[in-house]
Amino acid sequence: MEIVINLDKEDWKKFVRYLGRELSKANRSCGKDFFFAFFYWMIVGLIILLMQKFVGGFHWPTAGIAFVVFVFILLFLIIDRKRNKNPFEPSAEGMFVGEHKFIFDERGAQMQGKGYESKYIWTAFKKIERAQGMILIYVDTAMAFIFPETKLSNPDEFYNFIAKHYSKAMGGQPLE
Repeated sequence: MEIVINLDKEDWKKFVRYLGRELSKANRSCGKDFFFAFFYWMIVGLIILLMQKFVGGFHWPTAGIAFVVFVFILLFLIIDRKRNKNPFEPSAEGMFVGEHKFIFDERGAQMQGKGYESKYIWTAFKKIERAQGMILIYVDTAMAFIFPETKLSNPDEFYNFIAKHYSKAMGGQPLE
């Protein structure tokens, strides 16, 4: 089976968002989430301020200054997260963006693209997965060949083909 696919930055972003969600599921903990901690301490601060109001001596200018500080911290966090994502986007001159040719057969897969040629046997693939409108063929924990289903003429046929060959190569083990 031969597949020619043209990948762009949006395909990369979709894959990275998916990996981020999977990573956060694996490390799910309310205490580690900055937003949870931020809002938790904001609520604790509001409760303390309300208690002062009923006990006596609520100072609105101080509460306003505390609110402004929390808003600035939140804005800096959002800006910092956006700024840290951009340096890792693939460039138009790199190997990810552009046309890729894949040839799958009973032995494995051959790939060609701008600046690379490679061959993989079926047992070299770590996992084959269908998620978030993508078919992913992993060669390592977070490195995968990405096939957006919208860019495939028949995604079901393609997935069934690779799943059958992968399962056969792995001794009939079911896909994860």
